[in-house]
Amino acid sequence: TLHANKPLDALLRLNDLGISWAHLANNVGMVITQRLVRRLCPLCKARGCSNCREGYAGRTVVAEVLNVTDGMARLVGQGDIISLKDHLAAQTAYRTLASEARRMVSEGITTTEEIIRVCGS
Repeated sequence: TLHANKPLDALLRLNDLGISWAHLANNVGMVITQRLVRRLCPLCKARGCSNCREGYAGRTVVAEVLNVTDGMARLVGQGDIISLKDHLAAQTAYRTLASEARRMVSEGITTTEEIIRVCGS
């Protein structure tokens, strides 16, 4: 476990701890950033009832998952995190923590207020 806000931040942090870019490129296959958010109660959906606490019942994870492809590993091996960030930004299938949070709100899993409380704005 490593505390970092984004998957790319985790790679930078590992490098700061003395792990070479080449070693990271050869050994990291996936990086996950996650936050636990309260799940809306399935019975009342935010009003509060005998089943929940103030409209929430349980927690779920909102996560950003970085699967490191061969091309990404080459960029990591070069320490070129800026190009890796640009590469991810161009990938329409890459889901960030923010996009996953928006999806969870739109699907009624949690609320915007809960996402802001846990993840920030």
